[in-house]
Amino acid sequence: MIKKVKDKKNEDIEIATYNALPAEAKYFIVRYNVNLNKINKKGLLKVIAFILGLNIAIVTLIVALLIENNLLQMLVGSIILIPLFLFSMKLLAKQFKKKGLINNEKHKSKRNRK
Repeated sequence: MIKKVKDKKNEDIEIATYNALPAEAKYFIVRYNVNLNKINKKGLLKVIAFILGLNIAIVTLIVALLIENNLLQMLVGSIILIPLFLFSMKLLAKQFKKKGLINNEKHKSKRNRK
């Protein structure tokens, strides 16, 4: 998605907004069909960064308190972090759906389309 904006001299500048997003944001936008016209992109990035930071802090705390071996800590932490990330993104998508920021068109089954 390329967005054209005008600078102070009224010259068109192309900004590749989608390509500049981190992988987590791209995953969330594509997976849950987020409407980019209704959402503040900086706000979305802040929310995703907060969720990722919280997930990492929770996993680090749990793994550091329960496991003594460093190699095992990294292995278990990686295994726990990925499903926790996916679960967190699903909760965020439910919240966005309540606010009307997610398009429902992509989630319709093929049988209902004519």
